[in-house]
Amino acid sequence: MASMFGYVSVPAFIVSSLVKFIVTTVWYSKPVFGTWAKRLAFGKRRRPKPSLQHLAVSVIGSIVSFSFFSTVLHVAKCQTPLDGALWGLALGLFFDSGMNASHCFFENRSFSLFLLHNGCHAVSLTTAGIVLALLCGSPSA
Repeated sequence: MASMFGYVSVPAFIVSSLVKFIVTTVWYSKPVFGTWAKRLAFGKRRRPKPSLQHLAVSVIGSIVSFSFFSTVLHVAKCQTPLDGALWGLALGLFFDSGMNASHCFFENRSFSLFLLHNGCHAVSLTTAGIVLALLCGSPSA
């Protein structure tokens, strides 16, 4: 089971998911963008501890989303890491931002918090696009 659909490799899913988790961990760390906790009013009360269920759902969602993303890269005939990066940036900025905009605005969250979260998604999808383009190889003609 080293490959799915003939053009997508399982190690590429795993590596791109790990890259996403690393980017997200660095992005939301206190030295980089630690102010998000204050904006969500976690400064006065303790932040909730992460649970194993949240981690499991995040891992499953990451694998499913990267399988979709690798299919998009294959259909678009991405041949270089730059192609993967551009598609990742486009999906992060336009598709993901469009999906999350209504949630953010109906919850009355600030626009800076919206930019913070979607910036993280754009950067992680860009790096994952590079990884998927490198590990999945050039599409066959």
